[in-house]
Amino acid sequence: MSECMVIDKMENIAANSEIQVTVFCITYNQEKYIQKTLEGFVSQKTAFPFEVLVHDDASTDGTAEIIRAYEKKYPKIIKPVYQKKNQYSQGVKIISSILMPKAKGKYFAFCEGDDYWCDDLKLQKQFDIMEQNSNCSICVHKVQCVNEDGTQNERVIPEKMYQLQDGLQSKEKIADCIFRIAGYPFHTSSFFLRREVMVEREKNKPKYADYFNGDQRWIRYALDSGDFWYLDETMSCRRLWSEGNWSSRYEEQSSKKKCAHWIRSIKGNYIYDKEAGGTYHDAVCQCEIFLINRIAWLDASCLDEALEAAQMTKKEWLSYLPLKESMKFRIAQRAPQFYKFLRKLKSLK
Repeated sequence: MSECMVIDKMENIAANSEIQVTVFCITYNQEKYIQKTLEGFVSQKTAFPFEVLVHDDASTDGTAEIIRAYEKKYPKIIKPVYQKKNQYSQGVKIISSILMPKAKGKYFAFCEGDDYWCDDLKLQKQFDIMEQNSNCSICVHKVQCVNEDGTQNERVIPEKMYQLQDGLQSKEKIADCIFRIAGYPFHTSSFFLRREVMVEREKNKPKYADYFNGDQRWIRYALDSGDFWYLDETMSCRRLWSEGNWSSRYEEQSSKKKCAHWIRSIKGNYIYDKEAGGTYHDAVCQCEIFLINRIAWLDASCLDEALEAAQMTKKEWLSYLPLKESMKFRIAQRAPQFYKFLRKLKSLK
């Protein structure tokens, strides 16, 4: 839809006052970034009303003050929830427990307080696709990564290795993207989900749900519920290594905690595979092997727990590996000093 057509349609919004899209935004101590995020919301040109539920998780910097300024200027769009006590630290699932019950939209979109949208027709484009394709559970798009200071990074999500083309995607293709090398094919700022996909699945949670963070859980909900549409257009930006985001907190963790996170994913994937009746078994299996490999090299003391989570023996796991990789691990386990010597020799060449 062209920008002119959207602007013409906006004149008729009053005739249809029902909120069509709810945007979820979670923020905490992101004073440096939140204005850019909020600007991305209020600049959207749509032929329908939408709302943005901004959850400030008891920020101790100036984040809440910036949100209040936007709330005052755009009261019909920006609808904040201000916390006095940090909810994340108490294990509260903010979107499903706090924001979703307040949501009025037919569709749900997402953007955290350090990321931002860079196309003012993003919501309209995704809305049109979902309205025209009733079997689609989700519409996603390309995301440009930027550095903490906002300069462009070379990384794009999804990466080229996924070989996605614009349009409707098969479930097998999406499953391959989700589970390949435990990948991260779609960024949360691109998600545009049908309300019922999240509401119904959260109400009647599958067993695998509690093993995954929000975005990883929702993408599996979407895979369970319908088709995927991929828009090969860059309409949002993910800020890498910004203060307070999940990736930064994750990198600060010990190897044991990182392994514990991956083991939870292995357990969740194993349960997902069972609940899906093995529909995506090969893709899930490759993901499990990749995660076990990662754990084995980072902290071999966690290997047995990882294998148990995947219901796999060490012999089975090693049999999946290329011979060279299997031999490397066997040497590292049985003769660690010799393995370090070989690594040193290789680095000197």
